[in-house]
Amino acid sequence: RTTRMLAGIARTVDTSGWISADMHVHARPSFDSGVSLADRAITMAAEGVELLISTDHDVISDYRPVIRELRLDRWLASDPGVETTTIEVGHFIGFPLQCRHDQARMRGAPDWVGVSPQGVFEALRSLGRRSPERTVVTVPHPRDGFLGYFDQAGLSPYTLTNDRPMMTSENELLAA
Repeated sequence: RTTRMLAGIARTVDTSGWISADMHVHARPSFDSGVSLADRAITMAAEGVELLISTDHDVISDYRPVIRELRLDRWLASDPGVETTTIEVGHFIGFPLQCRHDQARMRGAPDWVGVSPQGVFEALRSLGRRSPERTVVTVPHPRDGFLGYFDQAGLSPYTLTNDRPMMTSENELLAA
């Protein structure tokens, strides 16, 4: 037998003056996720996330049309971003970015092949939706052994020196 129930979830944490955000989100455009943009938006809104930053691997995703279509814009906002996923020097996140819907596969994500970390940072900033100066660039999981930028570069967590010269200079690592 089936019984229909309507239930509500009460917010138990007062977030007045704050915003709940997730700035590292993957969905189906990313090679490591099978979750659709719609399902990801629904789960974020249900969890009380108020700002979702899309950071699919090497694809700039835009949740804003999906959020409007699902009528979730009262609860959830989003900005397009990307996780640039180099093999050689780690991963880099940039947001808010311009999403190029006319470029189907990567939607304007930068090509990282043969590009230095500083070049990736500059490419991400150049795609800023507002301006390069107002574009956030971060280094996710910097100590993730094989994929971590700091580990790839040999940056010592104790001395902040580069003990494996991968970069053109130690200053490039620290300036990025």
